[in-house]
Amino acid sequence: MNLIFAPSQNLRQLLEAVCEAETGRATEKYGRDIASRIALLRNERNRITSEEMKAVICERDKALHSVSKI
Repeated sequence: MNLIFAPSQNLRQLLEAVCEAETGRATEKYGRDIASRIALLRNERNRITSEEMKAVICERDKALHSVSKI
């Protein structure tokens, strides 16, 4: 059984692998892969949210600056 997953594999495939695992070691490996994938997704979501907030704050500051000129 192949225990190495490519980064392109999604969580559904990993969950299916956990269900089909034949050994405890394989189940643990897939569980770690799932936890790792969730952490990566969470970090990516936080990074995107941070970038969006920076853009909103920048637009707000520009608007405040232009209003203060008037």
